[in-house]
Amino acid sequence: MFLFVYLNVCEFSYLVFYLVTGFFRAETAVWRLLFAGGIYAAAETLEPYLDLDILLLKAILSVIGLLVSKEYFTIGEFVRFFALYAVIRLALIGAENFFYGVFGEDYEAFGTILSASVIACVILFKAATGLHDARKNRAIEPKVEILTGDKSYSCRGYVDTGNALYKDGKPVVVVSARLAEKLGLKSDDTLAVRTVSGIKDLPIAELSYKIYSDKKTHKLYSSYAVISDKMEVRGYDVLLHKDMLN
Repeated sequence: MFLFVYLNVCEFSYLVFYLVTGFFRAETAVWRLLFAGGIYAAAETLEPYLDLDILLLKAILSVIGLLVSKEYFTIGEFVRFFALYAVIRLALIGAENFFYGVFGEDYEAFGTILSASVIACVILFKAATGLHDARKNRAIEPKVEILTGDKSYSCRGYVDTGNALYKDGKPVVVVSARLAEKLGLKSDDTLAVRTVSGIKDLPIAELSYKIYSDKKTHKLYSSYAVISDKMEVRGYDVLLHKDMLN
């Protein structure tokens, strides 16, 4: 019975900390939210066995739980987090009293089913969000296959929204000097490019390549490529044009 009550309260507490951190779009981890929920659930579960001011204990454990839920807080952040946390807690207390009045002795079973359902919905939402983010990342960081004669080279691409280079009305991509050397690209012209150190004339070459939106679907491009010796630090081989965002 003790474990049953603890897990039930822990589920609701996890949900509260999840809602608070999610509202402020705070970076956190599942283990942090579970640990924070477990801390508060301990006070709720031990309440019948403790001869002390349980409200003070809950307030202290709530503060500790919030501090655990996120790696770092400023004072202003913590005040905002705690204010929202208090509002949600009060709302849940009101909802709990309402459902207890409606369901009576069956409230605990109903509460368990409800909390389990909410947790399941949260997990499904996180899974769907993760899938959406994965698709978004594939659009921003697509696979690029460069075609050179009868050979092709696969490399990492990145759709740079700051790349607005054009030549002859076509979008221009940027390739690393290392990749250009590997491909044997030969430049016979230059393009004026604005860099952090000013405007520079960088070598350009014609390039044919495929940009993949998934494992099978791709678009074929033929355009100019600026060759840059500053790209290696970015971790990508090809900086694609902003118009190429799928």
